[in-house]
Amino acid sequence: MKRRTFAGMVLLLLVLGSGMAFGATYTWTGGGTPGLWTSVNNWGGTGYPGQGPNDVAIFDGTKPTAPITNFGAPANTTFAIQFTNTGGPGATLQLGTGATPLASFTTSGTVTGVSGTSNLNATNTTTLSIGGVTGLKSFTAASGTTTISGTTVSLSGTTFNANGGTVSLTAASSYTLTTGGNQFNNLTLSGAKTPAIPGNLNGKGN
Repeated sequence: MKRRTFAGMVLLLLVLGSGMAFGATYTWTGGGTPGLWTSVNNWGGTGYPGQGPNDVAIFDGTKPTAPITNFGAPANTTFAIQFTNTGGPGATLQLGTGATPLASFTTSGTVTGVSGTSNLNATNTTTLSIGGVTGLKSFTAASGTTTISGTTVSLSGTTFNANGGTVSLTAASSYTLTTGGNQFNNLTLSGAKTPAIPGNLNGKGN
């Protein structure tokens, strides 16, 4: 009996540990404080992306996404951002506005879009830090520095706007920069390995 109980406890811990590793999924509903990322009612009332590790923020295009003008203070910034609007209207995650700029937005997760419908706009953001980016229709970088730390950097098929800022790629492992002919203002590369860079890489600055 004791052996069975012990085995059951081990199994329960494994299940709980697995759930914690995967994190929680939150879909934007826009019912909370306008512009506040950490308002739980903007995510259905049960929490927000960044409350725990490895969360996922879903934007499905069914609810208008108010500009994020207050990032708050998430306990964890490992959340991923996913656009899932395959059949509905396009979704845009806008960080800051002209009247209320956003100082910074940070996550080590990848921003994954649905080609032809998904947009990430950091025009009025000073610094943007994300883990990776792929599948977006349009991507406007931060006015200061946009740091991408993951191995996925795909701007092919994306309308990219450097916004006069610097894009810094800092992956610790190898990555492929797929630009699709997009033009950078200033681009810095660092990391443990040399990235694979296409021959049509364009830049206006350094």
